[in-house]
Amino acid sequence: MFMFSIIHQTIIKVLIYYKLLFNRQNLLVAVSGGQDSLCLIKILHDLTKQYELLWKIYIVNFNHKWRLDSSANSNLVYLFALILTLKVYIYKLPSSINNEELARKWRYKIIYLISEIILCTLVCTAHTRTDKTETFFFNLLRGNSIDSLSSLSLLKKTYYYHYLFRPLVFLERHEITWFCRKFLLPIWSDQTNYFYKFKRNRIREELFPYLRVYLNNQSEQQLNYTIFGIYKDTEYLQYMVSYFYFRIQHSSFIALNYYLFVNLHYALQYRLIKLFILEQFGFILSRIQIIELVNSIQLQKPYYVIDFNNSHYRLNLYVKNSWIYSCYYLYDNKVYLPSNS
Repeated sequence: MFMFSIIHQTIIKVLIYYKLLFNRQNLLVAVSGGQDSLCLIKILHDLTKQYELLWKIYIVNFNHKWRLDSSANSNLVYLFALILTLKVYIYKLPSSINNEELARKWRYKIIYLISEIILCTLVCTAHTRTDKTETFFFNLLRGNSIDSLSSLSLLKKTYYYHYLFRPLVFLERHEITWFCRKFLLPIWSDQTNYFYKFKRNRIREELFPYLRVYLNNQSEQQLNYTIFGIYKDTEYLQYMVSYFYFRIQHSSFIALNYYLFVNLHYALQYRLIKLFILEQFGFILSRIQIIELVNSIQLQKPYYVIDFNNSHYRLNLYVKNSWIYSCYYLYDNKVYLPSNS
């Protein structure tokens, strides 16, 4: 019999709600060796043993080689996986990657490849409610859209049959600390979490304490209410985008109805164009490109060309006979249309 905590019980309720507890699942869990990820893998392993679940858990760890103790950190994750008798994948960051953004894309690519190999549909990460609040501030200060202000959702579809699951996203960091102490988990302390050259660390170590002391001692809790409200508003907007997207499309061609499009609210126009280009061409437009594109359509400019940096594509959209048509060009001036056109 396992000694379960209140956190175990809460995770069980979440898994039952999303109908994940008793399904056959291959789980890929990203484990760094810090308190959040060790808490997550401990809970998932305990539930598997206690309820004899049809889960097969795999661990993936990334050694970025940015710290002197990075290899020792990965060795700890490897030993912890051996104790739990779980299979672990450890990857070292290529020396050609030297910034966080490229490293993040590299991690996502590795996770996707492993998921395909082990037939995993559920990738688990150990983001907490504290991470969600930090991400809110980080994206707010970068001037991101409302969609990204509530980006750390509990369950998110990433590919056609792949889901990103964050079961700890409703827990505060101090609750995770309590859990790790209770079960004597071998936490690896990452010293870079205290380097103020990283903006996220300044938000955590300077901004949050300032807000608690001088403005509102419940500031993080109140912010989470705000984030929840933004998430629900965004969820409704996405529903409306899906509703209109399938009603303003041409029945035969890759086109949108111009008059229906321009009579919609700007928030819907913005998201419709973003979805339209992504669905038809697989291109992810920047915020500035989408704004310029929507403005061009409203003015009925005959052509609007977007040149994609570091690529050989040019995207053309134009209005003709009450329809917004699109195609893309290679620099050899040949016209290409989506495969279903």
